Amino acid sequence: MEATVPSAYPVKVVGAFAQVRRVLEKLQSQTLWTSFVLGQVCSIFVCGSAVTSTWLTTKKNVNCPTAQSFLNYVLIGLVYSICLRCQSKGDELLEALRRRWWKYLILAVIDVEANYLMVKAYQYTTLTSVQLLDCSIIPIVLILSCVVLRYRFHCSHYIGVLFCVGGAVCMVLGDVLVKKSEKEAENRLIGDLMVFGGSVLYAFSNVSEEYIVKKYSRLEFLSMLGIFGSVVNGIQLVALERHEVQSIKWQDWEIVLCLLAFAGCMFGLYSLVPLLMRRTGATVFNMSILSADFYALIIGLTLFSYQFHYIYFIGFTLVVTGLVTYAAHEPSTRFDDENKPDETTALSLQSPADQTIVTMSYRPISDSFTETVA
Repeated sequence: MEATVPSAYPVKVVGAFAQVRRVLEKLQSQTLWTSFVLGQVCSIFVCGSAVTSTWLTTKKNVNCPTAQSFLNYVLIGLVYSICLRCQSKGDELLEALRRRWWKYLILAVIDVEANYLMVKAYQYTTLTSVQLLDCSIIPIVLILSCVVLRYRFHCSHYIGVLFCVGGAVCMVLGDVLVKKSEKEAENRLIGDLMVFGGSVLYAFSNVSEEYIVKKYSRLEFLSMLGIFGSVVNGIQLVALERHEVQSIKWQDWEIVLCLLAFAGCMFGLYSLVPLLMRRTGATVFNMSILSADFYALIIGLTLFSYQFHYIYFIGFTLVVTGLVTYAAHEPSTRFDDENKPDETTALSLQSPADQTIVTMSYRPISDSFTETVA
């Protein structure tokens, strides 16, 4: 009589149902939706900084991206240096300055120049080009996350990224259909290169930020970035924009209010991004802020007389769908491997003579070996 081999099909079906159940449980978790809301708040801050910057450029003829960011770096340096000093009695602040100052100096240069290039690009190229090329930051972040943080992505993560990029493309298409930007760019190639360069620098900055806030602390990152960012930004301000700052009509309260609003939005963004980085990562952050164009449209309907098109809502829906799809399955990173608890290391040795299995287990905490003979 032949033995009947049980089919593996029911096992696969049960495994598929179990995976679907885990995904549904993940979609109902408070952690996922907290990260989603946090990402959208960051997106609103990005929208606020873009709207105030656009208002200064188009309505008040103020073009000084370095000067706009200076107050933000001063604020985060002052506020979070005090917080870090009070929390650790100054030990962590001095330790970071002594051991890692040059790393934070490089990171500050990258962050300052990324902000400068992205804002400056609006003077040379069109809004559509900026929005399209800005999406290039996502694949760069994915590559850097794999190389630096050893991310291991699932198929659902790539699907989520495609949804988000598709949503961004829909929003750009909406800008084209309603002719949001009719001004012809004079030096479009220079502007496009600025956007791409800013995207690359932002990608390096975001991945470095994720590494620092997970390995060290959020307060250390913000305080060091604020201190060194203020120095780098201040030097660049004096070198490049001192004449533009002198020509600003400071008696105009709208200009002052917009500069303060821009600094407030950037301060809120820089304060929340490390929290999102610890929860999810640089990729989710960059996917989240793709919805900023939708929020900017809502504000622009009143301030800049923008026209609404239904494709904007489709784009926003795709971005939200992509975020939820990506977050439904968390990727593993190098920090997951480093933070694993010490486990028993088993060595199974089989003797050819008596087929005795000897299991030796080493426990690092007690420095003792346990031998079990079966």
